Amino acid sequence: THPYNGSLNDGDRKGFWIARKYAKPGDAVICDGYSLGGEVAGDTCDELSREGAPYELTTETNSDPRLRGTGVAVVMKQYTDMLPFDGYPLVHFRGERSSVGKVQYHGTCAMYDLICNAADPAINPLGFAAGFVGYLTGQHDYSNVDKYPTRVLTYDGGYTVITEVDKG
Repeated sequence: THPYNGSLNDGDRKGFWIARKYAKPGDAVICDGYSLGGEVAGDTCDELSREGAPYELTTETNSDPRLRGTGVAVVMKQYTDMLPFDGYPLVHFRGERSSVGKVQYHGTCAMYDLICNAADPAINPLGFAAGFVGYLTGQHDYSNVDKYPTRVLTYDGGYTVITEVDKG
């Protein structure tokens, strides 16, 4: 299997290739994914946006590691930047996407899912631990998320919408 960053790079290349091959100017391109796939989906729309692609771009994710402000790849970037190499189990996280506010985005995240709602372990070690326990006890399962209460957080005049799921 590929290390984390290798999997991301493979997914990103395939996503760009598919969009460039099949989407026509004016088409709506929806990049959709869960967890690692959510990171790939968001990165694909991010790259297409940076290239000035002539598509209407939307990203839809569940448990996106690069979720604005709280994704584990955003929170932990400062720590993985100190590592000398990419590879499993140590990774270099990419941080927040540059397309925030430019690509229509809807992310769903469970309150105690470490992947999309991580606390900084140096500032809030108990919050980070709670996210880790939550991840291990089912907070990362989005198969029946619609039966739980949610709270919608909206940013960028409604262009970026984050839905937080309270699974208890």
